[in-house]
Amino acid sequence: MHAQMNGDTLWSDAARSRFFRVPDEKKLPPGDLILRTITGRVQRVDAIAVAPFEVTEEQAKEWVKGEFGKILDNARGSVNRFLERLRSGPGKPDRISDLRELLDRFEAIVELIIAASPDGGAGAEDLASLADRLDGIEARLRQLAERVHVAARATDPSTRI
Repeated sequence: MHAQMNGDTLWSDAARSRFFRVPDEKKLPPGDLILRTITGRVQRVDAIAVAPFEVTEEQAKEWVKGEFGKILDNARGSVNRFLERLRSGPGKPDRISDLRELLDRFEAIVELIIAASPDGGAGAEDLASLADRLDGIEARLRQLAERVHVAARATDPSTRI
């Protein structure tokens, strides 16, 4: 995952005491202020040029939560569509309920990790690792959904030649 789903990227200083939400298309002049993203990107910018994009720590937290929330919503939507396909087929409802419960637990754990950041809980590396894992989970869910589609087509008499 990149911390720039809505066209902005969240940057912080080395001490993680100042935060900047900078539009991706904005080119900042070089300078002495070193900024980093949660994914490890680094840039040196002019402090005066980046000042209009400064946000509070609380605003930064809320923005990161929102970005992770979008990822989780996307993953949840994929899982829910997959579960609905299972429900309409020969699957067992109790297994679908188990999958829904698992997804709810997964989301709660991720929310706890996010809530602990950026104020000393999970660090930037932990968040970047979590984001990468979420990307991987999303890709695996898409592959699994495709396998289910193929299986459903194979068992649907109207699709046989």
